[in-house]
Amino acid sequence: MIAKSAGSLSVTSWHEPVLLEAARAPLAPNAPLLPLETLAQVRAELEVALTGYTPEPQAGRIAFTLNAAYPQRDQRSAPEVKAYVVALTDELARFPADVAEESARTVRRTVEFRPSVAELVKAAEAIMARRRLLLIGVDRMERAHTARATREAGRAA
Repeated sequence: MIAKSAGSLSVTSWHEPVLLEAARAPLAPNAPLLPLETLAQVRAELEVALTGYTPEPQAGRIAFTLNAAYPQRDQRSAPEVKAYVVALTDELARFPADVAEESARTVRRTVEFRPSVAELVKAAEAIMARRRLLLIGVDRMERAHTARATREAGRAA
């Protein structure tokens, strides 16, 4: 399920399974479609959710929390820890705030040892890729609506 930031993806989350199915395989000519109004709401949510960045103070807080979640067994020096947190902050800031939060949560739950910056970026990119896949599902359903309307108009003529 998509992580929600203050309900920003509430419509999308509700319809996520249907949209993923539409994105992963061609729709049958008579496949059930979400209403155009719902598709417009989902598109609007996803377009917003795919843009933006995490403000540096928030990205820094997420990076600090992620670093603190792993015990200091390797006895890194303070400058090394600071460099690590700065690197995490820099990468987190490149993603929308809810993506930064969710990717850090995912890494904390799935990576046993202190994660590399690349592992965090991979988690964030996976969230973004899922959102883009949902947008493909929206596109396919909108095209299916257009095709059905064209067929109906052809039959009526």
